Amino acid sequence: MARSLVAQPAWHIVKRRRRKNMTHQRSKFRMACAAAAILAGSAVSAADCPEGFPGKTVNFWVGYGAGGGTDLISRTLASIIEEKEGWTISVANKPGAGSSVMMTQLAASPPDGLTVGITSTGAVSKVPNRNPDSPYSIGDFTYLGTAQLTPVSVTTLTDKPFDNYEEMIAYAKKNGSMTISTATSDANIFFDEISEREGVRIILVPNKGTAESLQQILGGHVDAALLGSGHVQHLKSGKMIQIFTMGDRPAPFAPDAPSSKDLGYDFIGAVSYVLVAAPDGLEPAVQTCLEQVLDEAVNSEEFAKVQATYDQQALNLGAKETTALLEREFAKFKDYYNTEK
Repeated sequence: MARSLVAQPAWHIVKRRRRKNMTHQRSKFRMACAAAAILAGSAVSAADCPEGFPGKTVNFWVGYGAGGGTDLISRTLASIIEEKEGWTISVANKPGAGSSVMMTQLAASPPDGLTVGITSTGAVSKVPNRNPDSPYSIGDFTYLGTAQLTPVSVTTLTDKPFDNYEEMIAYAKKNGSMTISTATSDANIFFDEISEREGVRIILVPNKGTAESLQQILGGHVDAALLGSGHVQHLKSGKMIQIFTMGDRPAPFAPDAPSSKDLGYDFIGAVSYVLVAAPDGLEPAVQTCLEQVLDEAVNSEEFAKVQATYDQQALNLGAKETTALLEREFAKFKDYYNTEK
């Protein structure tokens, strides 16, 4: 039976990771400048917060590496909130193990409202079910809402010998295998099914986030990459092409790329949201404050403009709907991994 494989990072890839990526740094600088310019006209907040809160620096912990889509969203939200609320927010990247490094630390943090984690919904619904020794689970957090529906897609360089799904499969068969870079710890769920249906060998190359995935694909170290939105600028420039998008609809920034449903797949957990969470046990007044502050920022004109720059759409499901979504997805993945055993 054909299966996708998870490869250990090759020594030459590790060496290259140590090198300065000046193009990446300049891109980060331009994104930050664009976000800062848009934030200049922010309005006054109407959030209902306890008097004197927060009183200290609020920490935003990002579950993925610097320079990726989640990082940009986190820093944009922080800037908007600082402008509207007058808060001081420190943003720190804590990548690793599909965001579980950050989530483990978040679960162990005091529930005082001063530490907020920003990750993907899969870090809660999938990762604890996949890892029976996970130090955290769904009940360890308070879910404040979401910031964006993030289309996850298989993407490659335009100079590769394939530019659609059928050609990609033909390429993998001809070469005996193909490599796909991913920061998604459970990507094998998708690619095992593809491997088994198509009779191909797919090798997954793990990394800590979008920035590393981009380095691997742009450097020619892998055949394709599983990405969220951090590659949109490369789609626009013509350097990359989207093969297909996970879920039941095309991505707004790649309308011509089919969805996985169009290709006949019904993957569980194929749709991902940018999730905003805090440790479990927040005081109700603090929780209400953080929910409202998040909702104002996500639905602000400033955030919408930054999202539009990258052909994304802001979306906050709200605390109640976010929690319900995670509970449904958590149950599905629990059944999946129990069946696998």
